[in-house]
Amino acid sequence: MKIRVIGDLHGRDWWKRKVETGDSDLNIFLGDYVDSYIVSDEGIINNLLDIIEFKKAYEDKVILLLGNHEFNYISPYIGYCSFHYYFRTLFFPLQRQFP
Repeated sequence: MKIRVIGDLHGRDWWKRKVETGDSDLNIFLGDYVDSYIVSDEGIINNLLDIIEFKKAYEDKVILLLGNHEFNYISPYIGYCSFHYYFRTLFFPLQRQFP
């Protein structure tokens, strides 16, 4: 079994070039989908939507984990003082799609 581990995307879409080969049996995303000084908020949102669509298309071949950047936004005890746009309007509604 070939397992591909993908971490620390921070809005970047390089993962698409890695998974398009289709040569892995399992793709594990380690989180840190957000927070970038290089990629715009819109780019981060679009990349996150693409990751979710990839998960939907290959449900048995994709595992999505939360990284420390996501955890900091959703934790009431450790979280940052303010939520970014994509978490208030996108991430929380979308997380309900996955058990």
